[in-house]
Amino acid sequence: MKIYNEQPSRKFTMLYNDILKYLIGSSFGPLQMRVLLAIIRQTYGYHRKEAEISLRLFEEMIKTNHWNISKVLKKLADNEIIFQSAGTDMGYNPVHKYSINEESFHRWNTRAGVAGTPGDGVPKTPIKDKKKILKESILNLASKMQMH
Repeated sequence: MKIYNEQPSRKFTMLYNDILKYLIGSSFGPLQMRVLLAIIRQTYGYHRKEAEISLRLFEEMIKTNHWNISKVLKKLADNEIIFQSAGTDMGYNPVHKYSINEESFHRWNTRAGVAGTPGDGVPKTPIKDKKKILKESILNLASKMQMH
């Protein structure tokens, strides 16, 4: 294992303290966190606000397959954690432009990466209630299937 002794003046990623603060306090899953860090590396690491990143580059950086990465990217974009726009069309290896939505930091505190603070209008459903709802749905579906 190589230990780096480099000083920040040589190579570093300049990052807003707010991004780091909310990233540390977030409840992103491991793959979501790795995708976000990859985007941060390719943008802020090169002193840019956005960067073209291919799925192949994500795969190399994150060490997982592009299907999982695509799902995470879609979820992060749908929840406005990141911005994704069209980039260079590489056919089988699509390249999009990615950037961190700097207006969304305050919403990085739930598992889905979406807003969830008391009083923000986002309802909280405890696990036991979710299990109860799921069980009722299954029973409801089973009774409908028996009617046919």
